[in-house]
Amino acid sequence: MVCPTCNGRTVVPGNGTWENCPTCGCKGRVPDDLGVTMADLPEAAIQEECCKFLQEDNWRILVTSPVSNRSRGIGFGELGMGDVLALRPLKITSSLRRADLYACEVLWLEFKAGREQAKSHQVKWHRDERARGFMTWIANADFPATVEGFKAHYDKSGLRRRPL
Repeated sequence: MVCPTCNGRTVVPGNGTWENCPTCGCKGRVPDDLGVTMADLPEAAIQEECCKFLQEDNWRILVTSPVSNRSRGIGFGELGMGDVLALRPLKITSSLRRADLYACEVLWLEFKAGREQAKSHQVKWHRDERARGFMTWIANADFPATVEGFKAHYDKSGLRRRPL
């Protein structure tokens, strides 16, 4: 999609608007007849929208960067690690023991765009974490690689706390 203000490339969500063109920072409006859909979004934009959605349901989002420059103290992780770690405190009930008050739900997410599939080392990492008892989701394996696909999978998972 081309920004009409500066002719720079930009990411456009399916509602026909964008917040900041990465080139000029404008807040423009895209004509509705251009046919841009959420399915056209790159991985980073899908991840951002899905993380916002999770935050609205009380998840704490941590974005991993395992391939960053560790010599400069940047990044953490393992080869194949998910893109996002989502954490959420368990619902507190009076029947929980004191130690259980500090427990949380953990969800590892690997985002992709279009028809892109997880690489073999990513699949292995997720398989190993699932064997340890962690919940992990991979785009195009567990849910369609779109924001809508993620939201539908989330709704079916039983994790949603807040009403639609």
